[in-house]
Amino acid sequence: MKKIGIEKPCSENWNNMNPTEKGAFCQKCAKQVYDFSNQSLQEIKLTLLEFRGQSLCVRMTVTQDEELNAEFKLWLAKKRRNPQQLFIAALLIVFGLTLFSCQDKRDQQTIQSVQEIAYNIASGQADKLEPVTVQEEFIAPLAPPELIEYENYIMGAYPAPVVYDMPPQVPEIVEPEVHLLGDASENTSVMRFLQETTDVELDENGVPFPTEFKALAFPNPAVENTTLEIQAPEKERMQVNLYDTSGKFIREIHSGKVARGTFRQPIDLNDLSSGLYLIIIQSKEFKETVRVIKN
Repeated sequence: MKKIGIEKPCSENWNNMNPTEKGAFCQKCAKQVYDFSNQSLQEIKLTLLEFRGQSLCVRMTVTQDEELNAEFKLWLAKKRRNPQQLFIAALLIVFGLTLFSCQDKRDQQTIQSVQEIAYNIASGQADKLEPVTVQEEFIAPLAPPELIEYENYIMGAYPAPVVYDMPPQVPEIVEPEVHLLGDASENTSVMRFLQETTDVELDENGVPFPTEFKALAFPNPAVENTTLEIQAPEKERMQVNLYDTSGKFIREIHSGKVARGTFRQPIDLNDLSSGLYLIIIQSKEFKETVRVIKN
């Protein structure tokens, strides 16, 4: 049973949409589609929380969907289980202490039967107390606290290519990830989950600081211009250069410090012929490659 995700599957082709800063724009629906495929779970939860109560169309990988729902189900299970566990614990204590004060064997047998049933519920072997008759005496069923049932959600998925890193002169073969596309759904329990499990540091403008390094180019493919976006979790010096696929240096894009947060640099492609180009980002700690297609 899925609790977070796409309620109504979308059959639109992601590749036919117009690329935007946040993902793509769907002409048929006239809506912005947010691309979650390169975001962490914390970033996804923060975006869902930011747009709570609104219709949000998203694109995410199957892996992200499974991880997000696994975390939500674990959180929900704890919320559902706690009242019942307290009830069972109290039941075991009361009847356990009473057992030592019983002198009548019939009373001991009755209490032991109740304790056994309570233990089965606490250990997950049973989910309710069944009626028990001991020597013509009837023990009434004790119902656990009421559990709240939440509506189901249906997820839709279709294969789509994903942009991957490829170092100069060494092509890398990457299997495309399966993506989900459609309207993200929410309910009251989902909002509580997002609020309780989302802990993101915000800058002075209320925008979350990146938790890990990421780089992408949009639009991609591009005709005349594209924009390089770098999400930097820490301030550091970076060297950014443009190469062709043979490893030939074309020009420098940026050289200097990049502040913590989101850095954007426009790139003019007018003087380049059609083809694939590599944007190489390098610092003391890492080296990242972003590929961009010029049409």
